[in-house]
Amino acid sequence: MTAGTPLLQDVLANVCRGRVAYLALTPEEKRALRDPEGQIALDVLRHLLGARPINPERFPLAEGAFQSIARRLGYVVGQKRCRRMVRRLRETGVVGLCGQYRQSYRNSAVRSGFCVRLYMLGRRLRTSGLGKRKRPVGKRAPV
Repeated sequence: MTAGTPLLQDVLANVCRGRVAYLALTPEEKRALRDPEGQIALDVLRHLLGARPINPERFPLAEGAFQSIARRLGYVVGQKRCRRMVRRLRETGVVGLCGQYRQSYRNSAVRSGFCVRLYMLGRRLRTSGLGKRKRPVGKRAPV
């Protein structure tokens, strides 16, 4: 695990409806993900990015984490369907591969040491509109 990366339990604790990161999608990306499965994939990705406490420049998007977040949001998806949705997000250009890291090995019955792929957004997150804010009434524009 890289330094500063939150654990899955921490991210799942922050996942709740309404706490999302808004994505700036192109019309082609929106059209490609218009079906119900694409909408689930976008919903899970938005909630994942909204739940991460740090800047989501690079983030892991493993099938198990994707499935856990989808389950937390009320969707019933299997592991293979999650894998297919992550692949669709990658093929449409919403996310792209940007690296990987190897999990630390643990001496336990749980399997460990897998290579975890890191993703980044294909486009930046949409800003909240701070530049479009209107001037307060009665104030002159700064020179």
